Amino acid sequence: KFIKLPHDLEKHRNVVVLSPNVIKDIVEDKDKFFAKEFKYSSNCEISVVNADSFEYLSDLVMNFANAYHPGGGYKSGALAQEECLCRQSTLYESISSPKASKMYKFNFKFGTAFDSDYMLLSPVVDVFRNIDLEFIPKPYTTAVMTIPAPNLFDRAYGQSQEALDSVMKKRLRQYLYCAARFGYRTITLGAWGCGAFGHDARNVAGYFKELIVEEKMWKLFDKIIFAVYGRGNSEYNYKMFKEVLEECEDSKVYTE
Repeated sequence: KFIKLPHDLEKHRNVVVLSPNVIKDIVEDKDKFFAKEFKYSSNCEISVVNADSFEYLSDLVMNFANAYHPGGGYKSGALAQEECLCRQSTLYESISSPKASKMYKFNFKFGTAFDSDYMLLSPVVDVFRNIDLEFIPKPYTTAVMTIPAPNLFDRAYGQSQEALDSVMKKRLRQYLYCAARFGYRTITLGAWGCGAFGHDARNVAGYFKELIVEEKMWKLFDKIIFAVYGRGNSEYNYKMFKEVLEECEDSKVYTE
C-alpha cells in the first residue's frame, strides 16, 4: 500500500545533535533566553494515559533510546518503545543519519557507566502507523527527542541507587529545558528507562513529579501527557505512574 507522507526523505533525515556542552548552556541559560524571552505558562494540564507515545497528538514525543544503536533492536524485531516508534513513523531516518551518529560514536568510545548526556532532536517525524502497525487514515507530523537512560543490565549494572537517582533526574531536567528551549509547549513523556533498561516505574514517575511539580517545571509547558502503554499483566508501569502522579492528574491544571 502506498502512503503519501507530509514530508520528503530529506526532511525526515533532519536532526539536531545536542551535545553535553550545548545542553549545559541551555540549562544554565547562557544566552538568557529563559530570563528575557521565554513566555512562561500560567497553567499546565497534566494527564496520565494508558496509550502508546504517538496515540495522543503533541508537539514533541520522548524516545526512550538505546545509547549505542539507532533504533535499538528495531531491525531485529524488538518491541520496546523506541523500536515501536521507528516502526510507526519516519524516526529511524533521522536518528540513523550520518549527523546523528556523533552521539552513538561518542557513547561507544567515551561512555561511562551512565553513558553520556547526548540527546538528538528530530524536528520532522511523520507518523503513519498505530501501535498495531495499521496505517492510520491521515499521517501527521510531530517532533521526537531521543534520550538514552542508563542501562541497569549493561554498563550501569551495580551502580548505587543514589547515583542513579542523581543521573536520572539530571537527564530529565535537561530534557525538559531543551524541549522548552526549542519551543515545544505540548509534550509526551512516559516510563523512560523502564522495562528493557531495568528502572522501576515508581522511581521514574517520582523523578518527573519532583521536577515538574516540586521544581515547578510545569511552567515551561501548556500540556504534559504521560503516555504509558500497558496491557494485561504488563500494566505495572502505567499503574505506578497513575499512582505517583495521581495528585497531579486530580489537579488537572496547574496555575499560578
